[in-house]
Amino acid sequence: MNIRQASLFFPLTSLLLATGFVVKPVLADHLNFTFYNESSKPIYALYVSAAHFRDWGSDILGTDTLGMGESTRITFPGQDNDSPCIYDIKAVFTDNSVSTGRYNLCAADYVTVR
Repeated sequence: MNIRQASLFFPLTSLLLATGFVVKPVLADHLNFTFYNESSKPIYALYVSAAHFRDWGSDILGTDTLGMGESTRITFPGQDNDSPCIYDIKAVFTDNSVSTGRYNLCAADYVTVR
């Protein structure tokens, strides 16, 4: 299994102001998680966005592809205890099919697509 590192770069404190989320105190790295591709197709685009955002933002894989059986560590620089917990994740496969889901990243250490 290959593990790659990807980071989301946006100010999480501003997300709290925009959403009004109330979260419990947790560790400062509570949003970081490992994303596993256990599907039968490579992923060419991966998006992670706070649940209230309508725009997915940038593809966090960039020019990389996440192959079958591979994983990547997603980190959130600048997160703090006031960062929201609920995020949407969208994986776009090389055949242009899509998998989406909503996750409480404060309670998840990993997310798997199958």
